[in-house]
Amino acid sequence: MASFQKIGKKWKAGVCVNRIRRTKTFHTKAQAEAWAKQTE
Repeated sequence: MASFQKIGKKWKAGVCVNRIRRTKTFHTKAQAEAWAKQTE
């Protein structure tokens, strides 16, 4: 399950895959959602 958090002007996406937490920051929420969907 993905989680999203707004930090300033950027969005941080977090995904847990096989008990490993991966996070990445993006300029838009749409980019964060696309990355999370692809990573899951």
